[in-house]
Amino acid sequence: MIGVILANTGSPAAPDPDSIEQYLREYLMDERIRQLPKPMWKYLLHKHILPKRKNTSAERYRFIWTEEGSPLVVNAKVLAQKVQRLLDAEADAGAAGTRLIAPTIGRDTPGDSLDVGRDALADSPAIGRDVLPGSPAIECDASGDFPSVGHDASGDHQEGEAVASDVQKDAVAGRAVMVLSAMSYGEPSLADALSQLRNAGADRVVLLPLYPQSAFSPTMAVVDAFWRAQDAIGWHPESQVIDNYHDDAGYIAAIARSIHDAGFDASSDDRLVLSFHAIPLKDEAAGDTYRTQIAESVRLIAEQLGVSPESIVVSFQSVFGHDKSKWTSPLSLDLLESWRDEAFRVVYACPGFSIDCLETMYDIPNEMVPALEGDDAKPVVERVADGDIQASCNTNGRFVWVPTLNTSDEHAELLKSVLDKHIAVAK
Repeated sequence: MIGVILANTGSPAAPDPDSIEQYLREYLMDERIRQLPKPMWKYLLHKHILPKRKNTSAERYRFIWTEEGSPLVVNAKVLAQKVQRLLDAEADAGAAGTRLIAPTIGRDTPGDSLDVGRDALADSPAIGRDVLPGSPAIECDASGDFPSVGHDASGDHQEGEAVASDVQKDAVAGRAVMVLSAMSYGEPSLADALSQLRNAGADRVVLLPLYPQSAFSPTMAVVDAFWRAQDAIGWHPESQVIDNYHDDAGYIAAIARSIHDAGFDASSDDRLVLSFHAIPLKDEAAGDTYRTQIAESVRLIAEQLGVSPESIVVSFQSVFGHDKSKWTSPLSLDLLESWRDEAFRVVYACPGFSIDCLETMYDIPNEMVPALEGDDAKPVVERVADGDIQASCNTNGRFVWVPTLNTSDEHAELLKSVLDKHIAVAK
């Protein structure tokens, strides 16, 4: 059986200071996340950063938290279930067996997967472990806060439980592929997901980090955690990492359709903004192809929408710290503020965020809308209701939010399409 893990970075277990401190302590000490040499960074983290950030981050998480728990982890579970059902339906339709397609080494070929061996992965000049041992986090809010890397945690599962497709071992005996969701930090952990796959009889594992455009961080932080989790449980199955899916036809079509459905009118003076997570410029200098992938995604999305790529504004959000010059630009906040006195609508999408998280559910209504429309446009609601970001925005109509793909059927179908390129189901 082949195991599939849909992976994200992680989240605190609850929107309270103690849970957030526990999560940030693990997350911010990752060698790809920390900002300084380990001894100095550890001192600063425990003496200065955590005492402040655990409280400010708690306020932000409370704004997005649901009765079921974290929006990201809850939705990641639902998404895994949907992908599982699609694969099961295909198998039930007559698949006779499965085989894993031999991966192509290298991240520079669009949509390629990484080599299955960790030695080959570590030797890769573009993404090897030794390239950026201190790469900073790229999933923090625009104020310099330390939220999860776009990812949260649910409170609806027991510690150590892998969030999967609600299938028990006896129900997967004849299953060709088993799909789980897991996080690098916090719960559900990659180690728990791997243990569940091992117990279910998997002999191959495919890791799909849910970042369409890959970057040194967080993509490789997830990959590092994947290898560490294998070491931790003492199980090293044949493994494959799908590095990115920035040019996948299903992904491009889904993003273009969501923009259209949000009301974007190419014949009007609407400004279409595609905002991606910022990355440090030093990562680009070290060979990160993140912006190259973004450019190709934008070109293909423009083609689907029937507009020129030049008419689409690409910007970046969620920089870490106060020195903006060290990050990819232009920054979304600066761009929106510069348009405050204009009259055109801004249709705003975040194609790099596969599932809603702090950076969409909090930052959009609390930072992006006020940047465009003024401080009077701060939210008048205490929290996001039913995951509806647009409804939580106190906008005069100029700011139009394009929902992320989240748990939509189209999202599940495109992820299955991505997986199908690496898992061939014999008919």
